[in-house]
Amino acid sequence: MSLPILCAIHCVLSPILLSLLPLSLGSSSLWVHNPILELLFLVLSFLIALPIFFTNYKKHRKKKILALFTISLFLIILNFFFGESQNLENWLGVPGNLLLSVSLIWNLRHQKQS
Repeated sequence: MSLPILCAIHCVLSPILLSLLPLSLGSSSLWVHNPILELLFLVLSFLIALPIFFTNYKKHRKKKILALFTISLFLIILNFFFGESQNLENWLGVPGNLLLSVSLIWNLRHQKQS
């Protein structure tokens, strides 16, 4: 299994598993809504996703995939800054992560076809 596929699976499953974590740890867990930890996850995710994406993108140069990838990152960043305060997590975070997963998978498929 290649790294982009693993990354896509991670992007889909992480929000689901992290949303279930408070149920297993109890609501007293202070790290679940820690903005510093969320920022750390965001930065680490970008540091992993960007090189993977652009390594494959250089081979096929499909603008639609680049647009999908850019929109997904934009939604994820908006979710970080405004999602919780505006109750938009389901409208920004979930679509952002799903679009990121789709863009990484399409990116891999087109790279293999090139």
